Amino acid sequence: MPGFPSVDVFIYLLQPQLNQLREPAMQWLQDVYLYLENLAEELAAKTFSRFPSLIGEIMEVVSHCLQDERDRTEEILTCVIDSEEGYLFTNDYDYLLNRTDIVPVANDEKKQHLSSTTVFVMELRQRIDSYFSLVIRNVRDRVPKTIGNFLVKKVQEKIQFHLYSEINKNSKMSEILGEHPAITQERDDLSRTSEILKHATKVLQRDPDITN
Repeated sequence: MPGFPSVDVFIYLLQPQLNQLREPAMQWLQDVYLYLENLAEELAAKTFSRFPSLIGEIMEVVSHCLQDERDRTEEILTCVIDSEEGYLFTNDYDYLLNRTDIVPVANDEKKQHLSSTTVFVMELRQRIDSYFSLVIRNVRDRVPKTIGNFLVKKVQEKIQFHLYSEINKNSKMSEILGEHPAITQERDDLSRTSEILKHATKVLQRDPDITN
């Protein structure tokens, strides 16, 4: 990092602030995961309203898919935060332009009345704050992009395949999706009754095309 006689000092002073980034990033991931899970429950209830006993089976498949993608996303998010904590670097133009002098210059009137040590400490604090604001900007962009791509988008791509695959290999789910035998029998009975009634109507109307 430009502007620091010792990178170790910079890391030591900056680390407590960087450590604050991990928890909100992971909480954001968990919030999105819970939202997707709730949304899936609503969609399953509407889509399979005719098969209420199937909703639990469907949600089990969906939950496994969501959990797998959430865990993968968490690993990637961890790497994102680790990269910000473990490797200090910036190409930000304003920072490189204004924060590169190792010895700060007391340009304003207030600083001119302070000791060089005090001015240096003030400048050090400003540089840490400036760099931390850059990290915040990076994380604010990278965290939602990471969650959107590796959780939301991946679930959209994979969930349909997982459901089809599970339904095809799960005999219980196939049976539930199939029509109840009593309904099939009732449909057959109604169909036969309908044919009999049609035949009877033609007989009553003395239809000459009726074959006795």
